[in-house]
Amino acid sequence: AADGGGEEAVFVGGFGVRPDIIFKWFLLIVFVVLVTLAFLDYLFRSAPAFESFLGSYKGIIISLGTLLVILLATMLTTHLSNVSAEKRQEADRLLNAELKLSDFRQAWIDVLRADCSEVVSLSYSFFDEPDNRMLKLAKLKGLEAHIRLRLNPLEDAETERNIEKSLIQLISALEAAQKKDSECSKDIEMESGAIEHREHFAELSAQLLKKEWEVLKDNLDKLKAGL
Repeated sequence: AADGGGEEAVFVGGFGVRPDIIFKWFLLIVFVVLVTLAFLDYLFRSAPAFESFLGSYKGIIISLGTLLVILLATMLTTHLSNVSAEKRQEADRLLNAELKLSDFRQAWIDVLRADCSEVVSLSYSFFDEPDNRMLKLAKLKGLEAHIRLRLNPLEDAETERNIEKSLIQLISALEAAQKKDSECSKDIEMESGAIEHREHFAELSAQLLKKEWEVLKDNLDKLKAGL
């Protein structure tokens, strides 16, 4: 996987680390070792008396050098572990955010589906129950407001725009039919164009819900692939 800088991470002891970080630590260790060797060489050459001292304590010096290398290696491992932990935490935060957005999108789809279904159901029963037609018109207008608010007005999608247009046409046809014939007979239903507008709205709603479900499914598939 690549981090924000575009470097491909390699795995050291199970930790994903950028090669440039490993290289910097390697240079540091080499530098310390070379400086130590150069210092010892200087002492050997410039202080013959000290050479005898070093010979006597050769084992201790080697042990101290080994301890220094181990200390540097431990520091490197700790640093790599911390970097890896931070990357895992950031990845977990992003994953949780994506999952939360997916939950919101699923809830949005469910509510939109329920509203669209209720619009179709009310328009079907509108001409069968003339006594409740004013109440149904009020409900339809409330549903119109809910649906229009849930659609993205900035999204350049023909389906969304056509849904709004079709819904307005359907409610206008029902209002016109009610004003023309207080009994709202079946003949008026045919003449008003309410049937065509209802079928068109139902078709467009199904298209939009299908599209949004596919977007949600793609996002969930990408999240699963990243786990």
